[in-house]
Amino acid sequence: MKQPILSKLRNHWQSIFFALRATTAAISSVATAELFNLDCPYWAALTALIVMQPTRGMVLEKSVYRLVGTGIGSLVGLLMLLNLSNPLTLTLTLALWLGLCIAISCFFHGLRSYGCIMAGITCAILTMSGSLRGGDLYEIAFSRVACICIGIIIATFISAFFTPKRSLSEVTRHLDRLGSDILTWLSWLFRSVPEANREKIEQELLSNLVEIESLMDIAVAGTYHARHKLTETTAMFSELMNLLGIGCMLRQQRLTEGWNDQPSSTTRNMFAIKLEQLAAADTSDQARQYLHDLHDLCHRLQQEHPSLTHTLDEILTSLHTILYQRQVLYYGQRRLLEVNRHNNWREGLRSALRVMIVISCAGIFWQTTGWHLTPLLIMALSIMLTLFASKEHPTELLKHILTGAVIGASAAIVCRLALLGADSGATREYLIMVPFIFLGGFGMTHKKTAIASTDATFIFLLTLQPGLTTDLKTFDLLFGTVAMLAGISCSWLAYRFLFPINPAIRMNNLLNSISQDIRNLALDRNPKAITRIEAKLRHKIIRLVALAQYQPDNYHSFVNGGLTALSVMTSFQQLRKQFAMSDIPETARQTLQKALNTIAESQADTTDVINMLEEIMETQKFQGYDPRPKQEITVSLHTAAQLLAENLVFLAHKK
Repeated sequence: MKQPILSKLRNHWQSIFFALRATTAAISSVATAELFNLDCPYWAALTALIVMQPTRGMVLEKSVYRLVGTGIGSLVGLLMLLNLSNPLTLTLTLALWLGLCIAISCFFHGLRSYGCIMAGITCAILTMSGSLRGGDLYEIAFSRVACICIGIIIATFISAFFTPKRSLSEVTRHLDRLGSDILTWLSWLFRSVPEANREKIEQELLSNLVEIESLMDIAVAGTYHARHKLTETTAMFSELMNLLGIGCMLRQQRLTEGWNDQPSSTTRNMFAIKLEQLAAADTSDQARQYLHDLHDLCHRLQQEHPSLTHTLDEILTSLHTILYQRQVLYYGQRRLLEVNRHNNWREGLRSALRVMIVISCAGIFWQTTGWHLTPLLIMALSIMLTLFASKEHPTELLKHILTGAVIGASAAIVCRLALLGADSGATREYLIMVPFIFLGGFGMTHKKTAIASTDATFIFLLTLQPGLTTDLKTFDLLFGTVAMLAGISCSWLAYRFLFPINPAIRMNNLLNSISQDIRNLALDRNPKAITRIEAKLRHKIIRLVALAQYQPDNYHSFVNGGLTALSVMTSFQQLRKQFAMSDIPETARQTLQKALNTIAESQADTTDVINMLEEIMETQKFQGYDPRPKQEITVSLHTAAQLLAENLVFLAHKK
């Protein structure tokens, strides 16, 4: 019996350790706030729990942005309370400020966006708390800021000693392993026999890249040195995405050339073997030697398959850059590909309008009814509508939040009415709080219970209000809880019916944006603009795969579309290089550009493009033209047309 218990403890020791840290931080924060006689000391415990993160860097950086956002929000909230006394005017001004914070946050990502959100939430908390309780406004504002500072300092102190640090080198190791998997997959493409589960493997490779991308911000958070190194890691990540696109394009070219119907040549087999050896290389010397051998084989393979000249060159260039980032190569020029994040300003505008309309309606309700607990409802509304404005499926999240809120509020009411009296003392309060906070912290570490546990813990503290010096009447306690739960419920209704957040709508907007980028890649002639479009397109593909999980019925279709978009981008890169060759006749160049324009505009049916290619290559415009690059251009154009025709149909039709 003893052994199974110890085994279960070992399996959950990280969750237990996090729960202990969270409990210690929360109790220490509220005790410190009480020691300084601050108003509402439980806000210090709430801050400590919000700041607590699984990694040290995240705690440090989240604390900084929370502190900045809190300072700005407190200043704005104090100005509102000092100058606005009418409930409706105060609420309308708050609605405008929340809308502005949400609109600004959509132009940032990660913790910078979190700082903007905190400026809005802090302002809402301060204004509604001041309206609810009255008293010295400066003291209320000072107490809120001081409690938040205490919670941040204590949570940061505990985390600095007891929280594991996730370094950027861990992400790089994940990229190294994924790079080896991509090289192994690429080696299969040089063999004649189609690999088993090809589509599933490609989807897993792209999904793993998307998962790694989500870890980058966590890895560099709070560390200047790691953030300085992020450029090189991002370049390696981008090259792996590029290599994946090259491989998907090579697969299409292989079908065009009929490799599956031919026995593998010796050169292709040797090239595949060297790729596998490079993927499994243990030392830098081995990697350099295998790359040198690949260079020699590449020249021979280009003689056998002249249409793949640029494809093979791109593979070697990507390998050079990847190995350079791994410090295997110390010579030659490196290529730095970028990933520029896609800002969905349309959804940001919808979220800003949503919160302004709902908070304004709540202000009208407050002005009309005069219910003294309405500020609690507006506070809950403001937090939920602001905090989850950028989430993909807030209605589902709010269901879990409401469940956790009911549990937390019920537990707090039982504790306040049955276990705590009017003069229960701080020690008794802390002893009652410990098991609830510990269980909440334990639940936060598990995916299925994280949301409900987090909100249950927060609502428990908000309802219990430990350290509050004034007596809390039973009537106000019960109806205050009802007001907060009503605020959460109204938030769900707003997300559900007012400018509803629908992953399908966001997906459709993203697909249209990807489609437009593909057209721009074909039509734009400015190198800087093309580089910028490619960088944004890479991030949009990442967002595409991330959003695809909310549409399981079409998941594989969307991931395949992302792979195809990578392939088309690579194909257009090759075509631009071929257009730059000086030996192409001007008349032929114009005809090829026309074909490329037609490909870009033909998303649903490109049969006419393929027929057009056959006519182009039969015209007199290519007479006397070197047949080798002519064949390569033909294959590249045909590949781009086929990829768009066969795989990107959903861009034009999927709603």
